[in-house]
Amino acid sequence: MKIFTYLLLLIIPTAILSFIYLDLTLSFIILLLLVLLIKKINNSILYPINFFTENYEDIASGEMSDLIPDSKVLEISNFINSIYKMDQINNSRLSDFYDTELQFEAILNNIGSIIITTNNQGELSYINIEGQIFLNTDYRDIKNIPIERLIRNSNFHQFLDKFKNKALHSDNISIKDNTFHIKASNITENDIIKRKIFMLTNITEREKLRAVRTDFVSNVSHELKTPITTIKGFSETLLKDYDDLSKAEFLQFLKIINKQSTRIDQIVNELLFLSKIENNSTDENLEYVDIDIRLLIESIVNELSGKHLKEINVDYNLSKPTINSNKTLLLIIFNNLIENSIKYNNNKIVSLQFSLDIFDGKTQIQLADNGIGIDESKIDRIFERFYQVDGSRSKLEKIGTGLGLSIVKHVVKVLGGDISVDSQLNKGTTFTIIL
Repeated sequence: MKIFTYLLLLIIPTAILSFIYLDLTLSFIILLLLVLLIKKINNSILYPINFFTENYEDIASGEMSDLIPDSKVLEISNFINSIYKMDQINNSRLSDFYDTELQFEAILNNIGSIIITTNNQGELSYINIEGQIFLNTDYRDIKNIPIERLIRNSNFHQFLDKFKNKALHSDNISIKDNTFHIKASNITENDIIKRKIFMLTNITEREKLRAVRTDFVSNVSHELKTPITTIKGFSETLLKDYDDLSKAEFLQFLKIINKQSTRIDQIVNELLFLSKIENNSTDENLEYVDIDIRLLIESIVNELSGKHLKEINVDYNLSKPTINSNKTLLLIIFNNLIENSIKYNNNKIVSLQFSLDIFDGKTQIQLADNGIGIDESKIDRIFERFYQVDGSRSKLEKIGTGLGLSIVKHVVKVLGGDISVDSQLNKGTTFTIIL
């Protein structure tokens, strides 16, 4: 606009001088040529430049890239085309930058850990979705708040104190009933700390599994050690005092060795079976057939009655005579449950109540006995591997591995069901299975 003004200031004096020193016709011709020249300059040079000047913000943002005017002056046209190409390159780079930013944001939000960054004063500058969920807050509400105020936990504050004088620090700490592995590091520039980054990974389940694994190894060692020690002791006696033992003593020692060998074999077989059903925890390959549930229970009762030399009475309450399921797995479930009802029972006659009902399309099976029962404080643990209840229940002389109910629970799970237990000391136990 200023250039246009300068041109006018040049033309007006020129026109006045023309009129003074030249004839009128020639003056008008000169004036007309000057006007046309101004218009040409304005359209070819001034308008594109003014367009850039007035709309540079919109052009930079890419909103008017297609409306940039052309010029018939080669230099101006080349200049405009160069700027347009630069605009396209910048837009492409911005698009790549935004795509990269979105990718990083997606990674941080799906990494499975809490990611927090702060400035060098410890004031929050970023927190991913995982962290916002854990703190039950929105990033916009906590930005610039010191991290020690966001996580009010003495263990975390101790971690921060240890991190102050370090470039990198990591530790396991407890926060809100969870165990976290925390890694912290400084982001520096020219040896000056600009930001701090924290990664908190929830390892609660991993720690629980580690504890279970440790307990399992300990329990297996204990369960195997007892029979192995017994076998070793009696076999050494047989070898050492072979000539001094009577036939009856010799036979008794062999029976003890055989009994403990059987126990080891049972433990190993049940562990292998438990591992198998845990690794194949679906019923996709199982064969389902209609099973006469009464005949199934009677076959188990007859076998166990002879094995334990116990009289067993069963009272049935069946809303339907059959159940569609896998026969092999049902045998495993009820063989374990009924044998427990026999083993942990001080009565001369074992009384069982077996019921089958249909509720909301699901089959509910209950097996109740008149055994010694289970203390309420122990019920939550009876499905754990190798867990055996203390007291009179465990004092009864049995060959057991402590794996039976754990196997039952996993087999029920394979069938897509659930099992629960209700028991009272000296009154009996009731197992409820929903399939």
